[in-house]
Amino acid sequence: MTWRASPSERERGTSSSGRDDIMTAVSIEPIGPLRLTDEDRMATEGYPWEEWDRLRRDAPVLWYEPPGDYEPFWSISRHADILTISKRSDVFVSRQRLRLFPRAIETHMNASREALEAQFGPANGAPLSFNDMDAPHHLKYRNLTSRYFTPRAMRAFEGKIASLATDHVSRFARRLAKVDGGNAPLDLVHDLAVKVPTAAIFQMLGVPPEQHSELFTLWESNMRLSPEERERQADQDIATVFFNPDGEGQRYLARMIDDARERGASADDLLAALLDARVDGEQLPQQALVAYVMLLIAAGLDTTRHATTGGVHLLLEHPDQLARLVADPSLIDSAVEEILRFTSPVIHFCRTAVADFEIGGQTIREGESVSLWYPSANRDEEVFDRPYEFDIARNPNPHLAFGGYGPHFCIGAHLARTQLRCVFRELLPLLPNLEVAGDLVRMRNLHVGGYTALPVRQRQASSRAS
Repeated sequence: MTWRASPSERERGTSSSGRDDIMTAVSIEPIGPLRLTDEDRMATEGYPWEEWDRLRRDAPVLWYEPPGDYEPFWSISRHADILTISKRSDVFVSRQRLRLFPRAIETHMNASREALEAQFGPANGAPLSFNDMDAPHHLKYRNLTSRYFTPRAMRAFEGKIASLATDHVSRFARRLAKVDGGNAPLDLVHDLAVKVPTAAIFQMLGVPPEQHSELFTLWESNMRLSPEERERQADQDIATVFFNPDGEGQRYLARMIDDARERGASADDLLAALLDARVDGEQLPQQALVAYVMLLIAAGLDTTRHATTGGVHLLLEHPDQLARLVADPSLIDSAVEEILRFTSPVIHFCRTAVADFEIGGQTIREGESVSLWYPSANRDEEVFDRPYEFDIARNPNPHLAFGGYGPHFCIGAHLARTQLRCVFRELLPLLPNLEVAGDLVRMRNLHVGGYTALPVRQRQASSRAS
């Protein structure tokens, strides 16, 4: 059941979650039924755009008790409210509930976290490193590597990323031309979109090139699946793949860190910085190192891969915008920002209030969590003119694809932007001759949205003629 709390409708009572001031046993008309936590819907229909539209208009701060096995939360759908909550890290914390999971998974994750914290302490035991932390630990750990992700650092690294983009796009183009004379499709996700971000983050970590294939193998083992395997695994994002302390992902990362210790990593790479790092005078234990590297890889792969795939699909579906970009490549920067706004790969993060807080005419009580819907913010009519129009020259474009500009703003935002600029710059000569050549496969995931498969091929003669 869904519950709506508005100042004019509140009645004394108790909801199933224990709140005693928001009991309204009426349907939330005119909003209608909501399916905000329906993973099957994400896979078959995509994002719930119409529901988010109604929520922004009629109930931008909504107490939501999901059907199924999820704990209730406040749904936050408006751009301004997401910004406000994101910037108030003194009131809204990450550690208690970072994402929406079914109760069984959430219970397991909380138990795992408690065990890790009991062994390593509240910071070093955080499963997703500083993403799982609040002040004062969060900034201390984030600052261990933040200098590697600044605009200045990205300008120095851009040449290497551009070289990676040239190499991988050229390989993709050659393979595309060879497969059945250009008539057969390739999967854009696996044959291109994942390549540059994987190689880039591994270079930054200082992992030798001969070890890169191990990550590709690990990635593809969770992405290239039979129908039966896809039902079980395909919709895991990289953070989930690596989360299991006894799983292949964490064992791989532990070996990678051990190898770096043995070879004496370069002083200019991320692994060396982490191996030399001190927090309050102490080195990071192995668990904290694994969690930190896991977070960097997860953040470096998921968003960029989905934005690349989604961006190609958008440009192929909007030939007028593609022609505009090909004619004026100086629009690459604004096109990348519009791709990020339109695809919004990160769907949500959660925060938990540590004090009562008034927002949107509602009182979020201490201990209650909120879900920040970033794609909804990126369609907010009060912020974006023509929000459902894909416009590669849109300016200004204050999207929240990387979060709400608070202390948890994505550390890799400049890296993602640099990669996307380089990849789309290389793709420009190729895109006018591409077409979608099969069914798109969406992720079944509430946290990261995008495609697990996007088949493309060279445009056929009949398509060019039309």
